[in-house]
Amino acid sequence: MSLSSQLKQLADGLDPDRTIIQATKHCVGDIRTKLRDYFKYTDAVVHRVRPLGSYGKKTSVFLSMDIDIVVYFNDIEPPFTENGLIDRLEGFVRNFDFAFEHSTNKSVSFRYDNQFSIDLLPATNFIPRNMPGLSNSERIWEQVKAAYKYLKGKPRQYKDLSSSLSEATVSFQKKRNFHTLIRLVKFWRLAHGIRFFACSYIMELLAVSAAEGSRNNGRDIFEEFRAFLELLTEPTRIAIYWTDFYRREDIPPDILASPPYLMDPSNPYNNLLNEVVLLQIEEFVVPIACSTLKHLDEAEQYEAIDFSELFFSMQGLKECHKGHNYITDCRRDPNNYMPYYIQHTDNKPTFPLKGLVISLSTCQYAATFKERCNRNRKRSNWKELTAKFARVVKKFRQSGKDHEMRDVTYCIPSCLNDGDALYISHNWGSRENELDDDSGTDEPTESRVLIGDLRNDIGGVEMDTSECCASFCACLFVLAGLIFALVWFLN
Repeated sequence: MSLSSQLKQLADGLDPDRTIIQATKHCVGDIRTKLRDYFKYTDAVVHRVRPLGSYGKKTSVFLSMDIDIVVYFNDIEPPFTENGLIDRLEGFVRNFDFAFEHSTNKSVSFRYDNQFSIDLLPATNFIPRNMPGLSNSERIWEQVKAAYKYLKGKPRQYKDLSSSLSEATVSFQKKRNFHTLIRLVKFWRLAHGIRFFACSYIMELLAVSAAEGSRNNGRDIFEEFRAFLELLTEPTRIAIYWTDFYRREDIPPDILASPPYLMDPSNPYNNLLNEVVLLQIEEFVVPIACSTLKHLDEAEQYEAIDFSELFFSMQGLKECHKGHNYITDCRRDPNNYMPYYIQHTDNKPTFPLKGLVISLSTCQYAATFKERCNRNRKRSNWKELTAKFARVVKKFRQSGKDHEMRDVTYCIPSCLNDGDALYISHNWGSRENELDDDSGTDEPTESRVLIGDLRNDIGGVEMDTSECCASFCACLFVLAGLIFALVWFLN
């Protein structure tokens, strides 16, 4: 199998399956109905509700199904914090007992059915009411033209119109149909724990630019992925814009005169590579991109890709050092098909749990996606993954207590969709200042790893490094004694 075919196989496997798609459609439909009912008799008239973002672009990966739902209101202009619309959307979330997470000046975030992370984004409907019956493309053009007219009078408010122009962004992506490469790029980003403002959107646009340049030379997804990484190794040289919805002349001259810039394809005023983002890319992303390029060169040399090395990142798991008392096993969990975490106590986390569980999920997917019909091989790969994780956290062992006795549990479903899941639990806080839950002492304990038997609910064998060393030394001692006795007898 060619290197390109191997990457494509991995990326195609990230596409959400029918079960997830059906659950997502139900989620979006339920929220749409509730939004219309909630605002029905208010002055905030809902014109339309659109699921956009990665879900709308069809570039989602099953490991992280975040859904952006844009709510277009009539006669309400940004900024939406000043007119109270953000507060009203937060009230909507609390009214229906959704699991509220947080709100910003542009969105309200909550969890739906413990499976989906939802971002509600208010937007202004600029389409005149005397223009009913428009097709989807006609509606997008009317929205874009009216939004640009609004921006010409208030160019400094360009960021406030991002949600109002999001339909054009989705149309831009669908027209190009680089879904496979974008999923691969998203997987790479999640695996390495890369997070900064507008990170997902920026990575998608760089992938589109790389694919368009590569396609002109007749390349494949391996070369497209390489071209994407090469863009990231020299971010100060990026100068990219598109003319689907505006002309080059519409971009402010000061932006064109001073690269780098990566222009929002639906907003000629929005340069996504601002100073803060550029600094984060240079500091955190460039080393990862260079390392990945090195792995690709090695894969090309040996004509084989080691996915567990290519997509396993210590940076993605570095926050694990803040946890302690780790345990792990394998369980049956047939009713959940996406990675998630459960907080068992009120203790506050010291690092982003969502990012960590996704990083772990990408690692297990890279380690097991080839073994789609081999459960024993999957167990072996899970053991290797857990061993890597154990080396990161330094203190990882079996506990006599259950997972519910820890502060948090991560559930990482098998990519084989066979109902198996890898469970990892731990406490958080300062390990040095807290007593060990099981030994009742703050002395360092042995490093142990429990890999459960997939045929049972809980169980398995543990690997105790101190016991192994003791047994090995005892064997050497007995062997030395036998040799000494043999020499004495022969003499």
